[in-house]
Amino acid sequence: MAVSVPVKPEYREFELLAIIDNCEPDVVVTRAYWFAENCVNWLFASKILFADQIAFDSERVVEEAVVTVGGGNPASINYSYFGDGYPKGAVLSHANHVYAASGYSRFMEFGSYDRFLILLPMSHVFTLSGCINSAFITGGCLVMGSGVSPKSILTAVEKFGITILTAVPAIFELLVGFKRKEKYNLSTLQLCVTGGDYMHKEMQSRFEEEYKIRIVQGYGLTESLPVICNPRRGVNKHGTLGIPGRKDITIRIMDSTGQVLPPEMEGEVNIKSPTNMLYYYKLSSDTEKILDSEGWLATGDIGSLDGDGYLCFHGLKKNLINMYGNKVDPLEVRRLLLTHPSVADAKVYLEEEKGNKRELSVKKICADIIPTAGNNPHPAEIAAFMHQKIASYKIPSKMYITPL
Repeated sequence: MAVSVPVKPEYREFELLAIIDNCEPDVVVTRAYWFAENCVNWLFASKILFADQIAFDSERVVEEAVVTVGGGNPASINYSYFGDGYPKGAVLSHANHVYAASGYSRFMEFGSYDRFLILLPMSHVFTLSGCINSAFITGGCLVMGSGVSPKSILTAVEKFGITILTAVPAIFELLVGFKRKEKYNLSTLQLCVTGGDYMHKEMQSRFEEEYKIRIVQGYGLTESLPVICNPRRGVNKHGTLGIPGRKDITIRIMDSTGQVLPPEMEGEVNIKSPTNMLYYYKLSSDTEKILDSEGWLATGDIGSLDGDGYLCFHGLKKNLINMYGNKVDPLEVRRLLLTHPSVADAKVYLEEEKGNKRELSVKKICADIIPTAGNNPHPAEIAAFMHQKIASYKIPSKMYITPL
């Protein structure tokens, strides 16, 4: 029985080694150029397959062994961060994936006529469940995007008759104010879905005003899949994350003492859902911290429920930085900095210049660095070192060197 372990193509040696050491893959499926750039200590894998070098013969009939797999069996290990300095592999079952995609596709009323434009990494559960698996279940069509510029996105919508556009808020904010949008035929586009980061209601309204297309906001996380969203048809409350996409999904808001809070009160968002992960792979203590014996998952997000049960987002309890939909664990970045021979200590944090809710805020990852005795490294030197080790969106754009 095979279990897939999807990883983001932006990951580099430092992240990959942590994942490989945890899951110990038997087979690696990749592209030759990517493997050449990221060839780390995973050669213990029994087989490495290069997808761009495999010849497929559609006329060949292959007899394959058919294995019956129960819904509770693991289907994938999807790695995420929770602010503890290392990636954690959420073990998701076949039932988890089926429940999430079937419930979400019914809730959003997807059909075989829908065409989804894929702009985000397919390893991300937002894309995997909300687009790919939903399209498979409903018989829809997937179109692979070639870029995230307004021109490339709108060209693809027109050329391929896209009906569903799913992306993080930063991409939709790029589309807002694009002066040449009138030259594109967007008549097929019926719905836009945003998630992965929070979009202010002012930005939602502005997008709908400019494009005359409904945009809904949703919510989920790797450990429970995307299971909450504003409905495709019905009440779309701008600025909220929506309501459960299945009747057997429940949300509650908890205070620091473990008490359930009433509507309008802020606390940690808890989710009970048939889509909740089974456990973190080989991390039993981490599993126990967020998944209790009754099946409630503590998300590490701060929110509240309004009187209609719509989830409102108020921030993060967990120690993470959300860089336009990409999650950055500052402790992981610090761990990498400490491997540099000229760094004695470091603190990693976010600087953010807030927009006026109609404009994109500017986020910058920063690092305060104390060098080792006798050293005075230049920030560019440290950045070059990090580019070989970690995804580029995690590298601090500002580094302040403070000698001892």
